[in-house]
Amino acid sequence: MRHLEAETGGPDRQRELGSAWDPRRWVGRAQKPGFARWGCAYGNLPYSCSMAESARLEARLPVEVHALLKRAAEIEGRSLTDFVVEAARDAARRTLEQHSILQLSLEDQERVAQAILNPPEPTAALRRAFNRRRELFGIE
Repeated sequence: MRHLEAETGGPDRQRELGSAWDPRRWVGRAQKPGFARWGCAYGNLPYSCSMAESARLEARLPVEVHALLKRAAEIEGRSLTDFVVEAARDAARRTLEQHSILQLSLEDQERVAQAILNPPEPTAALRRAFNRRRELFGIE
């Protein structure tokens, strides 16, 4: 326990940190050169530990939101940063996924179906393009 006291600032600091200093939390963490005991300098995070590959984000939060996030992170046994980054990533992915889905009205769906089932005659420009393609690629 002496080595833990040295690394965490002693018993007073350990009580202040609560479960964050608990050595069982760090068992099985990835070992990296220079961080033999603790794994990554930032803990076991889903993103890269390299500062060259990261960006900084700062936000001001109401105290109750900060407390809510901190409590949720503690329940999952993750750092506040890890929890917030993962939650923000999930929210961003959901938003992008929702906006990438093409939504058509019933009328538009019927138009698309009709265009597929009964395609219009090719225009003169389309015929010229097909002829040019045949010439370029030697297609019969």
